[in-house]
Amino acid sequence: MGVSGSGKSTLGKALAVEFGWDFFDADDFHSVENISRMSAGLPLTDADRAPWLAALNRQLFSTLEADRYPVLACSALKEKYRIQLLAGVEGIPVIYLKGSFERIRSRLLAREGH
Repeated sequence: MGVSGSGKSTLGKALAVEFGWDFFDADDFHSVENISRMSAGLPLTDADRAPWLAALNRQLFSTLEADRYPVLACSALKEKYRIQLLAGVEGIPVIYLKGSFERIRSRLLAREGH
């Protein structure tokens, strides 16, 4: 978990490759409606996020059920989101990636080509 630019996808992909686990990026699970809202600069509400979190929870559960190990890159900044995300799923640690404002800003600007 962590803000955009904290390294969630980079670290998650590296862990998945290193250990032969399955990597999932939470952004890939957003509905068309959520993507449209975010593209328009509108923040998502908790109601917008609920089906997304449920889909992520199902993915974690089904991966474990298939005797695989999931690595999920997801902001999950609010505790209630992490509770929804991990409901009924045992043994998955949450790693919080954070960095200084300057470091995160520089990564985001580099991503945008500035």
